[in-house]
Amino acid sequence: MNEEKRTIFIGIKIPPGLNQRIEEDVKNTEDFRNKSEWIVAAIRAYEEQRTKLIAERKKAFSDESNFITSSGNLRTGRVK
Repeated sequence: MNEEKRTIFIGIKIPPGLNQRIEEDVKNTEDFRNKSEWIVAAIRAYEEQRTKLIAERKKAFSDESNFITSSGNLRTGRVK
């Protein structure tokens, strides 16, 4: 039986204050069953945000209209 694991274990260190906030959120809301679910949801949200940011950067740097195309002097800013 060669099944692919659906999850893997990783150990992380987090500040006590953040751990307390996570525990309180899990305890006081019904959004997550445990800290693991909370952390996985946070990582997924960050990954989505990060993916959008990277795509925006790629677009910004690939759009040649955003660049100065004059033959100006970089030191003085004067155009020849």
